[in-house]
Amino acid sequence: MNGWTGTFAGLVAEPARAKPERKPRAPKTEKPPRIEEKPIDWQRADPEALSHFDPATKRCTMNCGPHRDDPRTWQERKFLCGDCWIVEP
Repeated sequence: MNGWTGTFAGLVAEPARAKPERKPRAPKTEKPPRIEEKPIDWQRADPEALSHFDPATKRCTMNCGPHRDDPRTWQERKFLCGDCWIVEP
């Protein structure tokens, strides 16, 4: 219960319960050294072909969001994506 028994006028504290023993913690192990990742070689689109691309001609099916290091624009990612569906306007 909440540590009290009896009626409102004659409240009596219950005896404290013994806490269960805890197992000793295992010693901490050292983490392996962090491996530096190689930079991603992003495929870039030809600027001339990209200038003629209409983003309305493709519908994204894979949520082609940018990687944190991706320098490409949304239009360029959509242009290069092979998973997007081609739509005829």
